Amino acid sequence: QPWAQPIGPIPVAPGVTLQASLEDLQGRFNLNNLVASDGVTINTQQLEAFRRLLVLVGLRPQWADDWVNWIDKSPTPAIPDAPASSTYLELDPPYHTPNLPVTSASELLALPGFGRARFERIAPYVTALPVNTPLNTCTAPAQVLDAYLGQTQFSADPKQFAQDRTAASGGCFPTPTELKAAIQNTLHNTPQDTNTSGGVPRSNAQPQFGQASQFFRLTSVVRADGTEFVLYSLLYLDASDLVRPILRSDTPN
Repeated sequence: QPWAQPIGPIPVAPGVTLQASLEDLQGRFNLNNLVASDGVTINTQQLEAFRRLLVLVGLRPQWADDWVNWIDKSPTPAIPDAPASSTYLELDPPYHTPNLPVTSASELLALPGFGRARFERIAPYVTALPVNTPLNTCTAPAQVLDAYLGQTQFSADPKQFAQDRTAASGGCFPTPTELKAAIQNTLHNTPQDTNTSGGVPRSNAQPQFGQASQFFRLTSVVRADGTEFVLYSLLYLDASDLVRPILRSDTPN
C-alpha cells in the first residue's frame, strides 16, 4: 500500500536530504500482552507464543518467564525459577523492575544476561504497545505467525510465504479468521489456574488478531553536509484518521 512505500531521499535544502519510511508495529509481537491490564493475570496463550518466538530465533524460551516478572505487578516471581525483583537489587549497579507495561522493547536488555546479541535476534519481531493491542496478521512476519500457530508452517518456506501474501485476495494473508482456525488445533488449551505459582491468576484468553492497525513507526533520516540524523517516532492513528505522535526516540526500539 502507498503508506508502506519509502520516500526519498529528497532534497529539502541545499546539501540537505530527507528520507522516511513507515512500519506497521502491530505486525510485531507485543511484549506487554503477556500480562493482562490488571497487571497480575498472565495470558498463558501469549506466554506460550512468546516462548516459541524466542525458540524460532535461536534463544531459550525461559527468557519469556523472566520477562513476565519484569512487567507484572508482583515483586515475587509469578513463574518458578524466574528472577525475583530482589535479584535486580543485588546487581552492580542495582536497579528495580518496573512491574508495569513498558514503552520500549529494548527493556529486554535489562534482563540479567540477556545482552545485545540476543536482543538483535529478537528485536525485528517484538514491540511495546498498549496491553491487548491486536496483532495485524496481514503485516506480521512468518516467525510471529508461527509463534502463535505452534508450528513452522509459514517460516519454513519464506519464498512461498511472500508469494502467498502478494497473491492474497484483499491483500491480507493470512486473514485473522484463517489464523484463528489454524491455531485452534495446534495451541494446547491450558485451563485457567489460580492456584499455580503462589496463587497467580492465569488466563487462557485467545490472542486478538485483526487486519487493521493504529500504531506505526516513522523512521526519518536527514543527511546534511555528510552528517546523518535519524529520528524514530511512534505514531497513533485514531478512529477519525487523525495521526498523533506518541513517542520519539533516537533509537529504533
